[in-house]
Amino acid sequence: MLLVPVIARRLPLRSFYFANGIVGCLFTLSLVILPHTTFTFALVIFGEFLFQAVSFAIQIGIVFDAIGPDNPLAATTFAFLTAATNIPVAYLTFIDGHAYSVGGIVGMLFTDAAIGILACTVASILLAKTEAVATRATEESMALPAKEL
Repeated sequence: MLLVPVIARRLPLRSFYFANGIVGCLFTLSLVILPHTTFTFALVIFGEFLFQAVSFAIQIGIVFDAIGPDNPLAATTFAFLTAATNIPVAYLTFIDGHAYSVGGIVGMLFTDAAIGILACTVASILLAKTEAVATRATEESMALPAKEL
């Protein structure tokens, strides 16, 4: 956990969030090959909670970045954005439960990891494209000559 602040200072929070999500999903995927023992269960609980805690910590940083300084609606925006992060937890619980009923623990772990990796990859691509368009628009607006009055 002590590495989180160091990494957060060197990597944009969104990139750190997606990287943590993908590494966490790879951890989940690696659990398929481990033996189903008490030690493995303890490792799973610790690892999953660790990646989840890091995700929540990064998510709060992203929310603070989105709110910005001197925002009169900061409390409302904070409450809304942090509440919105519970939506994936709700529907993934349902999806994981269905995957478990169909494919057991292996099916659930594969489903959980695949959805997480896919979501992180798609979201990072979409955000990169959105940021590129916004940067281009800013550069073009700065290059336009000022109108004389």
